[in-house]
Amino acid sequence: MIGSSSRRNFLKAAGAVGVAVSVMPRMLFGGGIVPPVKHPNVIYLFSDEHRYQSMSFTEMPALKTPNMERMAKDGTSFEYAVSINPVCVPHRCMLLSGQWPHRTGAVENSGGLAPWDKTLGHVFHDAGYVTGYTGKWHAGGVPEKAGFDWHILWGDSNDHWNSFWTDLHGSGKTEKCTTYQPVKMTDQALEFMDQNAAGRKPFFLMVSWNPPHANFKDAPEEKKALYPDAMALPWRGNAEERSKAKWWHDYQGYHAHITAVDEQIGRIYEQLKKLGILDNTIVIYSADHGSMMNSHGMGNKRHAEDESCRVPFLVTGPGVPSGQVRKELFGTIDIFPTLCSLAGVSIPAFCDGQDFSANIYNRPSICDPESQLLMHVAMAKSAKKSGIAPTPESVEKGNATTPFFRGVRGRRYTYTVGTSGESQLWDNLTDPLQQKNLINDPTCDEVKKKMRSELDAWLAKAEYPFLNEAYRQMPLPKSILQQAVDRAGNLPLHHIITRLKLSPEQYAAIPAIRSRYYGEDGKPKDRTAGKVSWERAQQAVARDVRDILGDEQKNLFDKMMAEGLVKEANSNEN
Repeated sequence: MIGSSSRRNFLKAAGAVGVAVSVMPRMLFGGGIVPPVKHPNVIYLFSDEHRYQSMSFTEMPALKTPNMERMAKDGTSFEYAVSINPVCVPHRCMLLSGQWPHRTGAVENSGGLAPWDKTLGHVFHDAGYVTGYTGKWHAGGVPEKAGFDWHILWGDSNDHWNSFWTDLHGSGKTEKCTTYQPVKMTDQALEFMDQNAAGRKPFFLMVSWNPPHANFKDAPEEKKALYPDAMALPWRGNAEERSKAKWWHDYQGYHAHITAVDEQIGRIYEQLKKLGILDNTIVIYSADHGSMMNSHGMGNKRHAEDESCRVPFLVTGPGVPSGQVRKELFGTIDIFPTLCSLAGVSIPAFCDGQDFSANIYNRPSICDPESQLLMHVAMAKSAKKSGIAPTPESVEKGNATTPFFRGVRGRRYTYTVGTSGESQLWDNLTDPLQQKNLINDPTCDEVKKKMRSELDAWLAKAEYPFLNEAYRQMPLPKSILQQAVDRAGNLPLHHIITRLKLSPEQYAAIPAIRSRYYGEDGKPKDRTAGKVSWERAQQAVARDVRDILGDEQKNLFDKMMAEGLVKEANSNEN
């Protein structure tokens, strides 16, 4: 369980650092206040696919999450933390880079950051922190160049009892893990804390647990035994009745994993107390996105519904008010600048989000947005054969259960536009389970106009500056569909295609280029040279793609070639 300092102890600690704070550079919060402690340690804990509703103190009192609940009591929680693009890679790349998905190119669950993208690791390292990362990465690019001094990279992390990890900056060795994966990840985090607790530098640590992401059924048996049936673990009120039997074992395992992750949070706090650094450490728990878990009869993430897009965001640390629940809409894009400001680190100019640190400290703040952006841009696997050009019909059919959209999650309403036009309008005040779609209700016309205006304003910031002009000239539904089509089936270059601002015509040429050198099985047509055949095919594809580019696009393409990103992109078949 998590310990908490008394107000008296906090004030004493704050007084002890008063001189240091008074002479530090004016690294201000959004509301114009100075951090209460100069350069505290920062631990960012996050899991994969944990929805906001699934905690004991939110909407599932039967669920056992005592450490998350203690975080909320001892610190501050955001009731409306929004995963803007609710799927792994786009969220993780926004978190790590502070930039919009269309800016980095990480719009879909493949691709990722480029070697030249500055991350939280770089920024905290340059500010004098020792930086560490362990757990699931899933942010593409070149993780060894992501700025972390200590980085344990995990692979095969969806198998929670049979995965492996590599010490990127230490021994370089890869080792097998056949115990419950989050326990080992936490072991590694505790070792990092031990090594750096007494150092002259503060530390910044990220711990990325894979559960409760699938495999749902491989949760520890003793945790599943806590939830033997729906009496012990009730369904959410909008779960589809006829699908409950089909979903039960996934639903049980999903929540058992959450309880297991909660236990690891407790271990982190126990170690902070043991090391005597709890009062000088900011700890955050969040997730990359939520999970539908049979709400509305749906699975997966990638949806605009609250089960998919709302996530935990819990903060404890020096000066953080106890038991505070913030109602502002806080988005993925805002995490990077907020973490910097909480630590007294200058916010880089490239950050696209807002600093919510004053909200966390309950000080005056300008951060109270009317809405947060929502999007589901593409799904590469919706076109099954990488050598065949996808069509609008094939893409929509292949992705019918997780439609493409742009939308906003507002203070009251959720609104989306899909490939056929306006598609959803939920009144979250009168209909918190989002069971009545008002999109065709004529009494809501003014609401729809306002929400569309909100959406247009977000797209003008987050998407349009990074698109080819041809998409910006299309009606929004057509642009949504065309982008989904153009990002489906283009697997050999998924790391770079969005960065190049390709036109639809250029996108359409890529499958034909690839089919010159690769068969439908994804292997080079000419394999007479063994392993060298792969390299030759990669080089041929890259050469032919370069030929269809304009001058500015070629300059960027050549830069990526020099960084080795194109070779990696060609060989990653995800």
